[in-house]
Amino acid sequence: KQHVARTSGGQTQRMLLEADQVVYDNDGNSVTALGKVQIYYGGYTLTAAKVTFLRATKRVIAEGDARLTEPGGNVVRAGRIDASENFREGFVDALSVDSTERSHFTAERAERREGNVTVFQNGAYSACQTCVNEPGKPPFWQIKAVKIIHNQQEKTVYYENAKLEFLGVPIAYVPYFQHPDPTVKRKTGLLAPSFLASENLGFGVQQGFFWA
Repeated sequence: KQHVARTSGGQTQRMLLEADQVVYDNDGNSVTALGKVQIYYGGYTLTAAKVTFLRATKRVIAEGDARLTEPGGNVVRAGRIDASENFREGFVDALSVDSTERSHFTAERAERREGNVTVFQNGAYSACQTCVNEPGKPPFWQIKAVKIIHNQQEKTVYYENAKLEFLGVPIAYVPYFQHPDPTVKRKTGLLAPSFLASENLGFGVQQGFFWA
């Protein structure tokens, strides 16, 4: 089924919906797609076992191994995704995000704001290859925080009440921390921490500062 959606600028985009079954609930003012649901819209791809369109609030709720691929290539996986009709705003429960730069976010809950800011609650971040290539193994290093804010427009990751962990062991605590996101190649400021292992000195952490 193809649906025409109108953007805020007045332009029209086609939404392609593929599913085993589509149920229209006139009383509940909703449309539910069931079984191998795939939705393509505005460069986004949403797949799930069940997707419900709430017409009154213009929300899209995807449940059952939900997966949202963003136009830039980032992949958001979650048990449940609650987003706006154009997927730019919304929140995700129990999610993980694999970016195209091999960085990895996990969180109990996340909220998408203004199309470029993602707020992770009780989340973790790592650019460790193990997170992406071997998700079943503990990451070599990661940063856990009560709140992680990824501002894609500023290309910066912010942390509140953060802990640096090495092989699952906390080694440092900072109330506030920030660094450029993996898309940034040159920017003055603190770099993401690097970790060392030496037979003579043991394990250690380096916090670099780069002047562009």
